Amino acid sequence: MLQRDSEVAVTFGSGCTVATGRWTSPYDGAVWTLASDVDIDHVVPLAEAWASGIRTDGWPASRRVAYANDLGYDWSLLAVTDNVNQSKGDRDPAEWLPPSPEARCTYAVQWVSVKHRWDLSVDTTEQSALTSLLDTCEPVPVAVPPRP
Repeated sequence: MLQRDSEVAVTFGSGCTVATGRWTSPYDGAVWTLASDVDIDHVVPLAEAWASGIRTDGWPASRRVAYANDLGYDWSLLAVTDNVNQSKGDRDPAEWLPPSPEARCTYAVQWVSVKHRWDLSVDTTEQSALTSLLDTCEPVPVAVPPRP
């Protein structure tokens, strides 16, 4: 993931861990060169996914692992500024949006796309927040993400 999203060739530390690269966080526009300064963000956090279908639909362990490590869709996992990701935690768009106003429409589209990809539900508060936000966005053509 870090290697995929780096804007330059990455270097590796011990144990095949990525040490350096260049990542621009989509949530705040910050640029980082040390892997330790970025987190891998689940656009739809694991706890949100759990509450939106994993638990109620009884996903088997293999499907839960596939969701947690979804490298098959670029919008599922993002390299973002670590403290911004920590401020997001497990919150949905009704409770948290990226600090950069320019990133919010993209984030909302990513959120909806990931929810669709994994057939996760949207609660009324979340839907209201997404609708209000997306009503302010310029239309963006989005390919329907493949389902795993």
